[in-house]
Amino acid sequence: MQIFNYFSKLSLVILFTLLFFSCDKLYGANKYSKEIEKVKNSIYPYQVDTNFSTEEFLNSLAGINGTIEWKGFKPVGEENPNIIVVEANLFKDDKDENNHNLRLQFLFNKNTGITQLAYVELDDEAKPIMGMWALEFFAFDF
Repeated sequence: MQIFNYFSKLSLVILFTLLFFSCDKLYGANKYSKEIEKVKNSIYPYQVDTNFSTEEFLNSLAGINGTIEWKGFKPVGEENPNIIVVEANLFKDDKDENNHNLRLQFLFNKNTGITQLAYVELDDEAKPIMGMWALEFFAFDF
């Protein structure tokens, strides 16, 4: 009976250890989900005559064959603990081999709720942020 009791206790310890580590990984993956949702729902700043949310605007750029992956993380070297980077990676796969990727990084302040576009990369090449309004006009080239 003691052997059975020992193995049941050991199995419980193993079970709880596995649950602990799997929850930690799940928590890490969704750690910034609130901040990501707030950035997605914010009005995309570089628009002309529209009020699309950032997510709606990027979905329109991605089109039918595109996908968007969102993630959040703490910026390296940032001293303000309320600043989070929310990154949107847009992948567009056209049938005519005109594949593109667009990476946008937004700074989000958890205290103020303010979102600011901080970095843009198109096809692995950094782009000036001030030219982002042109994406609305030239989305068909993306």
